[in-house]
Parts: sequence; structure tokens; C-alpha cells
Amino acid sequence: MIVTGGKIIGNSSSIYVVDVNEENKSYVTIKGGEYFIPAISETSIIRGGNNNVVISDGTFYNKKPSVTYIAPGYRILSDDESETGLYRVANHDIEVVDAKEGAQRYYSSLRTAMSNGKNIKLLGNVTESVTIVKGEEITLDLNGYTLTGIKDIDGSMKNILTNNGTLTIIDSSESKTGTIMGGSDNGDGITGQGGIPLVNNGTCVIEAGNIKRGDDNTFGNYTIRNNGNLTINGGNITNNSNENPLLINSDSVGFSSTLIINGGNISQPNGIAVKNEFGFAKINGGTISSDTSYALQCWADAEISAGNIIGSVVVFTRNNTKAELNITGGTIGRGDQDYIRAWNYFDKGSAKNAPVINISKDAVVNGVLEAVETRANGENYICRDSNIASIKTTGGSFDRKVPDYACSNGYASQLDESGRYIVKPAVSTKYVGGSLLIKDIVEKVNMRFAYTFALPENCSIDDVELVWNWGTADNNLNKEVKCVSYVLNGDGTYTANLVINNIPVDTIERYSKNIYVRLIARYNGVDDNILDENIGDIIYQSAKDVAHNMLLSANLDEDHKAYIEKLISLYESQDSNETK
Repeated sequence: MIVTGGKIIGNSSSIYVVDVNEENKSYVTIKGGEYFIPAISETSIIRGGNNNVVISDGTFYNKKPSVTYIAPGYRILSDDESETGLYRVANHDIEVVDAKEGAQRYYSSLRTAMSNGKNIKLLGNVTESVTIVKGEEITLDLNGYTLTGIKDIDGSMKNILTNNGTLTIIDSSESKTGTIMGGSDNGDGITGQGGIPLVNNGTCVIEAGNIKRGDDNTFGNYTIRNNGNLTINGGNITNNSNENPLLINSDSVGFSSTLIINGGNISQPNGIAVKNEFGFAKINGGTISSDTSYALQCWADAEISAGNIIGSVVVFTRNNTKAELNITGGTIGRGDQDYIRAWNYFDKGSAKNAPVINISKDAVVNGVLEAVETRANGENYICRDSNIASIKTTGGSFDRKVPDYACSNGYASQLDESGRYIVKPAVSTKYVGGSLLIKDIVEKVNMRFAYTFALPENCSIDDVELVWNWGTADNNLNKEVKCVSYVLNGDGTYTANLVINNIPVDTIERYSKNIYVRLIARYNGVDDNILDENIGDIIYQSAKDVAHNMLLSANLDEDHKAYIEKLISLYESQDSNETK
């Protein structure tokens, strides 16, 4: 018997399925209809044996049919009228755990389920585009299934999940195959217009799940658009668009959006993985990757404290936006194929804010570190003017020497035993050499330093003014003297001599206090700005050091020898008096 509709009313079991014997079995299939039985009845409206009653639809009053009769993929749905004894059997895929009055209920509509409870669990694949309204608090458990959006009347894919309230996305399945599946661009210019898997305008936390689009190296669209507060603790966010970013943080002026990435995998092979356009982004962990484009592009402020950034990182000035990226940890880049760039995209006359990258502490950088400006002719130039684009390092580990202009004042990259360059205060090992000139050494002394250096990239000796900065502390080189003596070496380097005249003996504590010096190249930048660039480490020595080294020289004439011996006797006498 097959029942597809009508009303069946009885005082006890209205359908009773009886097997005559093993060879003569009875079967009933219920695909619709309404079934009534008094509430006082002790029996169900349907009675039968095992596997000979199958229910896939219908409405039942007062008595719930046995779950053993329910067809695979179908469930008993208790709706708002269940307190009066109304049950429906339907193909539904959403479970609400904490619906009204704490009941566990089932729904075929995700939107209806969200209106009736906070904890939503998929029990099958769902095709629906859903908006969470302001004030709603929803936890969506993908449970290994897929949520796919629907198409609009023009054939374009609607956005799948739009959050204006508070949303947490989890996946309790062992397989962790739960997915929010977006649209794909098939070249028709329509399909890819929408179909964003997750649009967040409220507060959203992603704990697990796969959020993806189906583009195949085509224009595509965003996978996540955040104009609210988004935190990513886990899950996989993927796509393969060659144009639009995978994840965009605030794509409109006026949104105060925040993106925090603590974990998970964010991957787009042929396009931008994460674009921080007008919001604030903070990366504390996880993996962000792009094979051929930017793993991270910033038009606004961002921080990286941990995580693995596989691909290039760029901080832009464009359309007068201001961006500053502070990197204190994490691993950034893969080597020669990637760059970490502060990029002023406009000519100096157009840009109002210089992009800034600050690198410190435990950052690990593998790639080309550079400040770049694009001038009016459309060409890119390495930029040493911090008013246009700025990179400043005070720490970190690098796979190549950090350009001097990218080292903060008083810092330099130094090769360590592992073969990496470590940025730290730029005091060299003590300089061995120099000379002392004959003066009234009781009151004053002259010292000479010799230093070999290379000019900054793209500079000639005629373009720069060489200046020595010196002082009696490595962090206070507050005195300046022009360098007027230098020679060109055979390898293209230069050697300059610094003579500091009439140094008061008391200033250098009777010859024993160090004199610290550094050579500066001074030249005109864009717009005739005067730029200073360090072209060597800080070196240091004392008059006492020079005196002892000079005595070792076979070329010391008698006058200098007598002068040095007199100086040594003076400071040894001073040392003796201080000891007494």
C-alpha cells in the first residue's frame, strides 16, 4: 500500500501492517497525508514489523511515529505546534540544539533554524543563501557537510552567508570536511559578481571549516569580505582567483574593521591572499600563502607577531592612504622570489603619506627588502628618502644583508655563524690602525682613523659629500667633520682618512676613553631633500690603543717613537696615580 495524501482518523492504530508468513509479507509506504489519533490512545497510529513500513512525508497529530519507520535521509520534525502534538516527517538537514524551551528540533530551512535557536548543526548538505540579522548570536556547526548558495534571478550567485550579528563557525566532524562553498567565475561576467562565501559586517570567529570559491585562475571574487570584526583561529580559506583578493579587510572607506589571524591556512595561488585595504589587521599565527602574488598587501596599518607568510609582502601608499606595518615575529618570504617592500605608488608630488615597514625582535625574513617609489614616468626606483617610503630595522634575522638605508640609525645587519644576517646595534669590532699626531699631548691629542667603504647603490663619488660623525659614545655621535681625504682602490672601493684634531685629554679620560666614528654619505634626494646614509659600521678606538699599535710598526720614525713613548708614560703615570 502507498499513501500519498488525504486524512486518516482513528481511535487506535489506523494502519496496521501484518505479515501473513515469511513468504507473504505486507509493505506500506507513506509519502504524504495527515494522521489523527486521540492523545489518550496508548498505541501509535501506525503499527508494523521491521522494515515493512517506510515514511518519507506526512503530518502526525498527538502521536509521534516510530523512528524505525523513517526513510533514510528523512527525520521527524517537531515544529512550534509540537506542544499540541503535531509532528512532521520531511527531508530536512538542519538541527537546532537549543530551540525554544530547550527542545531539539529539526528544520529544512537554515534561515528558519536560525530564527529558532543559537546552536545550528548541519545534518546534510544545504543549498541556501542566508543572512544573520543584527542582534542574533549563532554558532554554525558545518559537521562535515557543505553549505552552497543559490542564484539570483539574473543568474548570478548570491552571497552564501552574510553576518550582521555574532557568528561562530565550527566543524565537529572527524573528517573536518565541512565547507561553505562560494561561486565561480566562468567568464560570463555574471557568475563571479557575487557568490562570496562569507560576508562579515558584524562579529565573526572562524574556528574550523573550509571556506572556498571555485574559481580556476579566473577573475573570481572575494572568498571573505570583512567589514566588521573577524577572528580566524583555524580552518582553511582557499581560492584560485587571479584578480580579486582571497580575503579583503574593509573594502570601503568608513568601515572600522578589524582582522585578527591566530591560526588556520589562507591560500590563493595566483592572486593576493590577504588585502588590508582600510581596516586594521593583526597576524598572530597561521599560514598565509600566494605562489605568484602578494601573500599580504597593506593599504592600512597592520602587525605581524607570528605565523608563516609564504609570498611577498607589500605596504602601499596609493590614493593617499597611509599604511604602517610592524613586524616583530613570524617567518616572511621564501627567498629571491619574494620581496618585502614599502612602496610609494605615486610620484612624490602626489603622495601625502609615506608607507612604513618596521622590523624588530624575532622576525625571520627571507627575501628582498626594499623601499620603492613609482615616479611620474611609471618607472620604479629604489628610494632612500624616508619621507617617501621607509623601512627601518632594529632586529630580526635575514637571509641577505639588509641595505644600510633600511637599518635604523645606529643599527646594521651583521653576518652570524649560521650564515644569516642579524640586525643589531652597529658597533664593529675595535678598529686596529690609525695614528697619533705630534701635539702638546699633555692637554690635547690628534687621532687618525682610516676606513675602507663602498658608495651607496647608483651613486658616484661626485654626487655625495662624505661626512664623519664622531663622539665618545656609540649612541651619541654628535660631532661632525667633513671627509676631505680619500683614495680609490683597485676593487672600486674607497679608503678615507679621518683626522680629529685637538681632542681635549680630559674628554677622553687621559687617553683611555674610546672615540667612536661612522662615515656618512650625504646627497640630494627627490625634491632636493638632503639625505644621509650610513655606509659603514661604527668603529672605535682609544689613543691608548693607537699608541700601543704604533709601537709595533717597523716604520715608526724616531720623533714619533719618542712622542708615543711620552704619551704612554703620561697615561701610565695617570693610571698609577688613580690606583694609589
